Amino acid sequence: METTTETKRPSLADLTRYRNLHLWMLLPLAITVLGFAPRYFLALPQATFHQHVHGISATLWMLLIIIQPWLITRGGHRPTHRSLGIFGLVLAGIVAGSALAIIPRNILNIPRLSDDGVFNPTFAYFVTYLDTVLIALFVFSVTFAILKIRKGQVADHVQWLLASVLLILSPALIRLLLMIGMKIRPDAGIRFIDMVVPTVVLMLLIVGVYYYRFGSFRHPSFVLVILSVLSFLLVGWVGDNETLRSLAHIIFKP
Repeated sequence: METTTETKRPSLADLTRYRNLHLWMLLPLAITVLGFAPRYFLALPQATFHQHVHGISATLWMLLIIIQPWLITRGGHRPTHRSLGIFGLVLAGIVAGSALAIIPRNILNIPRLSDDGVFNPTFAYFVTYLDTVLIALFVFSVTFAILKIRKGQVADHVQWLLASVLLILSPALIRLLLMIGMKIRPDAGIRFIDMVVPTVVLMLLIVGVYYYRFGSFRHPSFVLVILSVLSFLLVGWVGDNETLRSLAHIIFKP
């Protein structure tokens, strides 16, 4: 996304590789909407103000990542692309800030969670830390996307923005897989923690395909996204660590 008139303009030849990127970004949007449908999109009247701010801003961010490549690869839409880029900076801040505001609720609700529950204390403590890391990486990726486009480095710009979406996709994907698992085996007592490995496998596949098509496996954003996905495998070590549990109550005290 262009942010200033000083940005070096990419040629249409530079953008050919991304002509259909907007279509590919429909998949992350679909996963997000479906994954959060039961707890948000289909329960809007019960959602809190903070949930609305985060839900709406995150959805708009994904829509923006769909619209922007379509605008810039069609030519004649550069002013609109630039204006939406400036809006995107504000929007990214709202996404990150609203997500941080929701995190303390994980800690607040832990005393009411059962070890055998779908969302148990182990997973709750883990996602408290995971969400914090993902938010930081989201801000990091958006920042680098801005810096790269100011230098006219289109490929880097695209990959950092791609990372901004893939970094925050796993929470929606694990919810979607959980719903599918509970539909297929309603009496199996499937929990979030049981969906960690399937989520990691599917996320690695998605990330690999997207970077093969639109990026490079050598790009630093690819490495960050892969590490964020693999961090799911630390759920037991983080979620059951008594020191980290105590620290979470200090850091994220509601």
